[in-house]
Amino acid sequence: MAKILFLSTNLPTNQGYLRVDKEYRIIEEKLRSAIYRDRLALVSVPASRPKDWLDKLNQHSPNIVHFSGHGSPGRKLFQLGEDDDAQLISLQALKTVCHSVKDTVRLLVLNACYSRQEAEPLTEEVDCVIAMKGKIHDTAALAFTEAFYQALGYGLSVQDTFTQARAAIQLEMLDKDTDVPE
Repeated sequence: MAKILFLSTNLPTNQGYLRVDKEYRIIEEKLRSAIYRDRLALVSVPASRPKDWLDKLNQHSPNIVHFSGHGSPGRKLFQLGEDDDAQLISLQALKTVCHSVKDTVRLLVLNACYSRQEAEPLTEEVDCVIAMKGKIHDTAALAFTEAFYQALGYGLSVQDTFTQARAAIQLEMLDKDTDVPE
């Protein structure tokens, strides 16, 4: 059975409110209705904090880690700090975390704006990393998630799953200024 760890953080920032609860529900619904639903397990960690990363990775030994949260230009991903303020996730910390679980985590999805720069060095530790090149509208992020996990639940390869998720954004976001993941 493949396990998916969904880490989400919704911060009070000027970047707007993210619908991370809806994103989790979409993943859950798509997996539940899929052909291979018995082969996929989903664990959610809402309002994830720094100590949750290692704790939940050790507890669940996931094969897929999906981070949903805010990112900003200049290699910055954010999570909720212990004081409920935005806290930077350093690239080195994330790389060290990925190195410590490289035998179990095969796919890392960074569903956050501007996460591609952050993702490139992580490919040294994780087989596959999916990230957003620039700004991604919340509606596009949800469309990506829905198509990605629906295709994954039907047994498509990660490459084909990714291609379908990119297509979903392109179909959904014809009139919006948003990037697609790379």
